[in-house]
Amino acid sequence: MLMLAIDLIVFGPLAGAIIYAVQVIWIPFWAAGVVNGLGHYMGYRNYEVVDASRNIVPWGLLIGGEELHNNHHAFPQSARFSTRWFEIDLGWIYLKLLNQLRMTKIHRIQPIMEARLATQPCDKATLQAFLVNRFEILAEYAQHVVSNVVHEERLHMFHRERRQLMRQAGHLMRTETLGLNPRADNQLQKALSLSPKLQTVYQMKQQLGNIWTRSTDSSDVLVHQLEDWCRAAEHSGIQALEGFSERLRTYRLVEV
Repeated sequence: MLMLAIDLIVFGPLAGAIIYAVQVIWIPFWAAGVVNGLGHYMGYRNYEVVDASRNIVPWGLLIGGEELHNNHHAFPQSARFSTRWFEIDLGWIYLKLLNQLRMTKIHRIQPIMEARLATQPCDKATLQAFLVNRFEILAEYAQHVVSNVVHEERLHMFHRERRQLMRQAGHLMRTETLGLNPRADNQLQKALSLSPKLQTVYQMKQQLGNIWTRSTDSSDVLVHQLEDWCRAAEHSGIQALEGFSERLRTYRLVEV
């Protein structure tokens, strides 16, 4: 009602009412109509959610941040949709301003992890960060493990077709949650057969996912499983996998 009052005072009864009506329908029309269409077919993905959602552009300026559709699906309860340093969420900027003026209260944003100073065995703090920040951890795995191993393997391949197949395998491993058709699955399996190292990276990702699916087990059991996974990663002989495991051990959630 505050916005309606401002519009009526500033623009007059007729123009103010029209402007207010446009403001009311702007977000629902663009967010529910346009974004839910385009946001599943074009753009980029930060997170491996189970649907095809994408960030249309990294700047959420016209639709209150809804342009960051993939981020919203990964963290649906978060008041902030931007998660990368280059992303802008105008809706979040408005919320922060109103919060500073004590006109609104921000209840939730996406979980934030920080690294503890020393690497140590997995504990309940590690487990909590692991369970709550699944999509962020999967994104890190894709960026620092899958991409690096694919790049290394392609450097050692002299046949153009094999290098192309390896590049496609990296993409398929990052989009596997959407489901692979028989042709894509065949491409992935063929690439894995050419690279024992990539096969290990793929299997370790599957095992990591299995821990998430057992999140109803006791915390002690899950901590033990996560520790076993980290040990296996650190003995894999794959540098990118070892580095990821060492970082994973240090994570804990930040209170905000």
